[in-house]
Amino acid sequence: MECTVYQWRSSAWGLCGILDPGTKCGRGTQRREVACYSSTGMRVVEGRCEEKVKPTSVQDCMVHCPVDCHVTEWSEWSDCGTTCRAFTARQLLPKQRRERFIVTYPQNGGLSCPHTLSEERQCLNLPVCESYYWDISDWSDCILPPVVPLCGDGRRARNVTCRHSNGTEYGLNVCLEQLSSMPSLVESCYVACPSECQLSEWEAWGRCVQGCEGKRFRWRRLLGDSKTNPDCRNQNKYPLDEQEACVCDSLRPVVIGQWSDCILRPSEEVMWHWDSGSNLNGDKQVAFLRCEHHVVKSVGVFFTFDV
Repeated sequence: MECTVYQWRSSAWGLCGILDPGTKCGRGTQRREVACYSSTGMRVVEGRCEEKVKPTSVQDCMVHCPVDCHVTEWSEWSDCGTTCRAFTARQLLPKQRRERFIVTYPQNGGLSCPHTLSEERQCLNLPVCESYYWDISDWSDCILPPVVPLCGDGRRARNVTCRHSNGTEYGLNVCLEQLSSMPSLVESCYVACPSECQLSEWEAWGRCVQGCEGKRFRWRRLLGDSKTNPDCRNQNKYPLDEQEACVCDSLRPVVIGQWSDCILRPSEEVMWHWDSGSNLNGDKQVAFLRCEHHVVKSVGVFFTFDV
């Protein structure tokens, strides 16, 4: 017959009871049940287990107090990086930023940290920068040498002035400093001779097809008897349509860096104005521009044609 063996069994520790009933954390005690059991699993009187040390049924414990997240106050708003905003392109307004920092991270179930540790805002209160633009006239008719027939290669011109956004005219040097290089004043042109194919000017570019990744088109047409001339209908020699890739409006030029020192050339601080054409000794005809002053407001070109 086997001898019966007895041993102590302990339950799991209970919750920690805070000693100070006015607080929710700090020192306390926790309890568990300790009893004597036989090898068959029957609970018996404690005297049967006296040969073994009885486990403790009470112990000290600590409930850690929750620690909330703590952040600093918001910093001051940063500078806008500029003293004025552009006249157009509102989406390109400068921004300013402020931050706050975590001093203490949460522990023991404390309040979590805020998700936002930095903020940005547009600088809306900046004054509008002085704004200028190139005021460009339409091209003149093609100017041809005074030789019959009046056709072939020539030149055409246009006026370019510098204006403030309020419409006031300024010297070209102001727009050159504030904007970029001046638009061209003169370009080559061609007037077809009667024996050649007659075509209209190119129409304005149409709207982009398929957005930024698409293309845009423009057209011209045959005029007069050229419509029925088989040679004029040759698209390789006389194309009637053109296409080019579209550019997204979001792509904008950005000026980087400061202007260099002004580079001057001798005797070029002048202003040009159109004068009417005149005859020279009966063998040449000229159209020319004269210079006036170093504060430039408009410029032009000089033409000479053999008669």
